[in-house]
Amino acid sequence: RGGSGDGVEDPYAAKKTACEVRKVGDRNWRRFASLADADGVFPGLSRRCIGKLIKNTAGALAPQHIRERYEARNAVDGDDAPTRVHGPNGELACEVRRVGDKE
Repeated sequence: RGGSGDGVEDPYAAKKTACEVRKVGDRNWRRFASLADADGVFPGLSRRCIGKLIKNTAGALAPQHIRERYEARNAVDGDDAPTRVHGPNGELACEVRRVGDKE
């Protein structure tokens, strides 16, 4: 059972879900085998905050200063296209292409 020591269960402690993290504005995502592997790699970014960035649930958001600096998502296999990516203020990013366009 993982936790932060504050008596609150850490729902991400037991999961081995791969994730990707990057600083806001960076082009490339950094991939980790689990949230625990990503814990502490970026200054001030814990696995609990990474989980909150991924979930982006109202009322349980990562702190504002974390949302302004980092983005996180569940790892995507294949073409590196995110299933959903939220910006620092919670807005949903969108990419549109014409059929046949590569970039």
